Amino acid sequence: MTIIIDNFLPEKEYEEFTTPVFKGQIPIYFRPDRNYGKDMNAFDVQFVHRFYHDGIPTESFGHVDYIVNKIVTIIENSAEFFNTPVALQRVKMNVTHWTQEVMQDGFHIDNPTRHIACILYLNTTNGPTVFEDGEKVDCVSNRLIIFDGKRKHAGCTTSDTNIRAVLNINFLRGEIM
Repeated sequence: MTIIIDNFLPEKEYEEFTTPVFKGQIPIYFRPDRNYGKDMNAFDVQFVHRFYHDGIPTESFGHVDYIVNKIVTIIENSAEFFNTPVALQRVKMNVTHWTQEVMQDGFHIDNPTRHIACILYLNTTNGPTVFEDGEKVDCVSNRLIIFDGKRKHAGCTTSDTNIRAVLNINFLRGEIM
């Protein structure tokens, strides 16, 4: 099951978050390994910015902490994940560039541990998120999706705008004793 929330952030908060992103005020770093085992080509690259990684916040974590807290509240109150304790594991922004045709990445899970995966789409593109079970979620600006991290999924490039930008958030999933 995928939880989909459109207009996740109020418009003013969304603009306050995305303006520095799209004005180049948040540094992004080149990664040459986006395609998760599929045949590599010149387009299999992405740019990333880590806000939080393996239990350590970066200097820019303050830019996303309110988003993380809002998602935790949703997870704690959802029927799908009700009473599931979570701990933040990773927050990173992924930016992929335009390709002439939409290209799908390889299916993957973000990490092998029990976790909850979240994607906040930062702009609207024709590059969806596709799940191995056939579900497809369109990339719509300010849309949040939450799903069980063991579900294999794949991002796609965009052919209708210059970039596809998402905020990827992972929570480790615990057990109630």
